[in-house]
Amino acid sequence: MELLSIGNRHTPESGHPPAWLKEAPQGERSYFENAFGEQWIVEAGDESLRLTGGDVGWETYSIAMPDYRLLAEQLSKPSAGLPFGNAVQTMDSAERTWLRAACLARIKQ
Repeated sequence: MELLSIGNRHTPESGHPPAWLKEAPQGERSYFENAFGEQWIVEAGDESLRLTGGDVGWETYSIAMPDYRLLAEQLSKPSAGLPFGNAVQTMDSAERTWLRAACLARIKQ
């Protein structure tokens, strides 16, 4: 049973969403869409974190064995260097807050 189906709202020039989005999740997936229709998806698992979005041509940014506590802390600082290449530089504060919330949700209490 499909719970949620979301179409690609980006222009064809932005490329195509990655194939891993059609595969069974390797962790929790979270979706974000802002008021302009810009879309982001993160998959946060124990062994990896994957981030993709139309603003970066649906390129996938991966982190092996992520430290979610450290990532959440870094995302709370606007100028902090992050291991997501240019993806985070293109994000506005709402998008960074969403990504931070996804990281916080993975922290085991």
